[in-house]
Amino acid sequence: MMKKRLLFLCSMGQNRSRTAAEMYKEQYETRYGGIVFRESLYTRKELLLDAEWADYIVIMRDYMQESVPSEFWMKIKKLNIMDVYGYNSNQLKAKIITEMHKIGL
Repeated sequence: MMKKRLLFLCSMGQNRSRTAAEMYKEQYETRYGGIVFRESLYTRKELLLDAEWADYIVIMRDYMQESVPSEFWMKIKKLNIMDVYGYNSNQLKAKIITEMHKIGL
């Protein structure tokens, strides 16, 4: 059976989405990125390719949906995780687990 493919998105693709992707990489195929597009970070082109690839696009905050092309909105699952946690912190991991449970993933 094929694993579901999850694309995690946060602001910069450095703390929340990266932590989540690493946490769930055994259970799902995962990728991560950020909605602030810069050449040195995640680009709009990468987002389009990853959105096409993903079964679900998991965003950390509601407002991030606007950065995802509307043709992929049906794939979006919304978490409520503010940008106040450091990469891989125990508090962030606990929040991710709680929020992922709420959306059934």
